[in-house]
Amino acid sequence: MKSIQSLFAQKSWANNELFNVVATVHKEEHAAVLHAAIRMLNHIYVADKIFQAHLIG
Repeated sequence: MKSIQSLFAQKSWANNELFNVVATVHKEEHAAVLHAAIRMLNHIYVADKIFQAHLIG
């Protein structure tokens, strides 16, 4: 069970790093890149919810 805890801890760390970087992007200068990043984050969120549903049953 420790390995799954380590994986979730790593994911949490990576998410925090990613969100901190995305938060610094100047939205007017890089609107297209920011939009693409948000779409990717949305996809990751949906995949996480599907994974969670499989774990719950």
